[in-house]
Amino acid sequence: EPQISQSSGRKHQLQGDIKLSNISFYYPTRPDSKVLKNMSVEFKKDDFAIVGQSGAGKSSIAQLIERFYDPNEGQVIVDGIPLTELDLLDYRRQIGYVS
Repeated sequence: EPQISQSSGRKHQLQGDIKLSNISFYYPTRPDSKVLKNMSVEFKKDDFAIVGQSGAGKSSIAQLIERFYDPNEGQVIVDGIPLTELDLLDYRRQIGYVS
């Protein structure tokens, strides 16, 4: 599993729009069990919540948005910028969530 770089990207003042584009994801320890399959969704600043039954992928989506994992396919886009291009430490300082 590739290591996610902590601080090798550009700094960006977040506006808060997040898009998951054609995301497929499985946890490295369970490659035979896809959690998300070709999912696309947009979250607008100050106007979203993720709800659903247990096992629906809510925590996986949150972990992708926080970039604890990178998707196996597709990309997470923040304010029109691929998340992989942002400085991760700077990005994480600007986000938070309530569970």
